[in-house]
Amino acid sequence: MSHWKPVTTIFRVKKSVSEGAIRPSDLLAQFKQIEAGTRTHVRAAELLENTVELIREMVYTNTMTQPNPDDVEDLLQMTGCSSELHTPSCQTDCMSERYRSITGECNNR
Repeated sequence: MSHWKPVTTIFRVKKSVSEGAIRPSDLLAQFKQIEAGTRTHVRAAELLENTVELIREMVYTNTMTQPNPDDVEDLLQMTGCSSELHTPSCQTDCMSERYRSITGECNNR
């Protein structure tokens, strides 16, 4: 009986739109919402970008020295971006050298 649920939902949405309870733009806005995981990654990337820009300015003005690799790794860990920076493990056989992958992560090595 669970296959009827989507049909019922579609009917309810159509009825709500036709009655003016919700506008089509409200429905469209709901579909454009970002998933929680994506939102978390975006916030982490923005935090990292802002921090790197501050460090770059401080190094440029000689307020601080350039960070060492351990400091950079700590920064990546604290912002949550270290898991995003991984090197893909690409095959090296003749087929993978000749053809592109579907995801594109091993192309143009």
